[in-house]
Amino acid sequence: MKIKVLLFAIVLGLSGVLGFLAAPGAAQIPATPALVRIDLAGVDDLTRVAAFDVLVYAHLTTPDADYLLAILTPNQQKRIALLGLPLTTLDPDATGASYYLLESDGGRSGASIATAASRFTILGDDGRHAVGRLRSGVALASLDALPVRFIPLSDPIVLAAPVAGAIPTDPLYDPLVAGLLTRITTETVANYTGGLSGEWAIQVGGAPYTLRTRYSYSGVPIARATQYVYEHMQSLGYAVRYHNYTYDSYNLRNVIGEKQGLVHPEKIVLLTAHLDSRAAAAPHNPAPGADDNASGSAALLIAADLLAGLDFDYTIRLAFFTGEEQGMWGSYYYAAEAYNAGEDILGVLNFDMIAWDAKGGPDIDLHSNNPAIADDSDALAELVAAVIDVYDLDLIPQIVKNGTRFSDHSRFWDRGYAAILGIEDYFNAAEATAEPRDWNTNYHSVNDRLSTLNLTYFREYARAALAAFVHLAEPLREISGTVMSQETVLLPLPATVTAVGQPGVFSATASISGAYALHVPPR
Repeated sequence: MKIKVLLFAIVLGLSGVLGFLAAPGAAQIPATPALVRIDLAGVDDLTRVAAFDVLVYAHLTTPDADYLLAILTPNQQKRIALLGLPLTTLDPDATGASYYLLESDGGRSGASIATAASRFTILGDDGRHAVGRLRSGVALASLDALPVRFIPLSDPIVLAAPVAGAIPTDPLYDPLVAGLLTRITTETVANYTGGLSGEWAIQVGGAPYTLRTRYSYSGVPIARATQYVYEHMQSLGYAVRYHNYTYDSYNLRNVIGEKQGLVHPEKIVLLTAHLDSRAAAAPHNPAPGADDNASGSAALLIAADLLAGLDFDYTIRLAFFTGEEQGMWGSYYYAAEAYNAGEDILGVLNFDMIAWDAKGGPDIDLHSNNPAIADDSDALAELVAAVIDVYDLDLIPQIVKNGTRFSDHSRFWDRGYAAILGIEDYFNAAEATAEPRDWNTNYHSVNDRLSTLNLTYFREYARAALAAFVHLAEPLREISGTVMSQETVLLPLPATVTAVGQPGVFSATASISGAYALHVPPR
C-alpha cells in the first residue's frame, strides 16, 4: 500500500509583536480586546492556555510553528504573556468584528485573495490561507461571488480533542464487508449522481422533479433535494429527521438518518457529505455539482441502501449537510447541537468531491488535523488507508497530516471530535509547484456534470468510504439455529436463547418451530 504523508503549510503573514514582550514599559497594552496569535512551544501549552478560559478561534500549524488565533482582553494578554508564550497582534481592536479564514489557492485560475479585498480587510496572506475581517455593511450572500473558499471563525474551539482509542487502524478482512463492496458498481454511483445533478428526474413526494441546482438559497430546489434524501432513508427504515437552522435570514435544513446501535447506542459514528451545490455566480442555477458534491451524497445514499438490513454495535448516522458552500453552516449548527447535548461521537468520515481523476493516479487525499497532536482523527485516516489495502481497492491514499479546513469535517474538529475529509487529489504540495495537482477544472461551474467524472475511480472511492464506515461501526453477526428437545423424539421447542460475552448479554426467543436468530458482536 502506497501512503504519502503530507503537511499543509498554513502560514499567515502577521505583524506587530506586542510591546510588553520586550522591556517593561516599552509599550502600552491596547485598551480593547485584540485578535492575536499565540505561539506554542509544545502540546502542553494547549492545556496551559485552556486553563485561562480564553476565547480561541483556531489552532493552526506550519512546518515551523504551532499557534492559536484568539481574542484576548488586555488582562488576558498579560496572563498569557506570563506563561512565556509570544503574542502577535493581528487586529488591535476586535470589537464587533467578524473574522474569516480564506483559502488562497494558486492552482485555481482566478482564486486570489485580492478578489476578496472588497469584502474583507486582509490581515495576512501566505498564498494559500489568509485571515480577513469582514468589512462593515457587506451582505453575507455576496460572499458567494468569491472564487476563494472561506470559513467564519464563529465560536471558541475545543483546544484538546480527547483520544478514545476506539478507532480500528488495522482492520482484518471481513467477508461481510467484501460482499457489500461488490454491490457498489459504476452503475450505482452513476445512477444516484445523475439524479442529484439533474441529468434526469428523481421521485420526490411521489412526483418527478429535476434538480437543476442544489444551491442552499434556491428555495424549492434545495427543499426538494433534502426531501429526496429524507424520503429515501425513511423508506429504508432509518429514523430520519430534518435538522433545521437559520442563517442570513434563510431557513435551511440538514437531513439526518439514524440506526441505533444495539450494544453501545450512546456511542455514535457519522458518515457525512454536503448536499448543496453552487456555480460561479448568481443565481447558481443551473449548478449541477456532480462532483461537488453529488458524488459524496451518492456515496451516502448507497451506504444507506447497503446498511439498512444490518445491525451495529454503535449508533450510525448518515448526515447530509446544506450551507457548506456558504462557510460550512449546516455542519456548524449540527456539530454545535451535538456538542451541547454531550453526544459521544467516536468519529466522523466526511466525503466531499470523490469522483474526479483526470490523471489516472488514482490518488485520494485523507485530511487529518494538526500534526503536533496524535489523535483519533489520525486513526480515522489510517483506517481508510488500511481498508484500501485490505480489500485491494484501486486507490492510492495520501494522508495529509495538517489538512484543509474548508469542508464540513472541520466543524467537528472545532468541537473536539475526531474527523477526516476524504477528497480527490485536492492539494498535494509534495508533487508539484502549482497546486492543486489534479484539480477538477469544472469546479463551481455549469460543467460539473456526470459525463466528466471518472466512474471507475468514483466506484472505488465509494467502496473505501463504505468499508471504513462499516469497520468503524462494528456490525453484529447472526447466530441462528433450531432448539430441539433432549428427548429421543428430538422435537423442536420454543425457548429463550442467550449468549453471554464481554460486551453484554444477548437473547432471542425461538418460535414454536424452534427457530431462532441471535445478533451478537463479532468479538
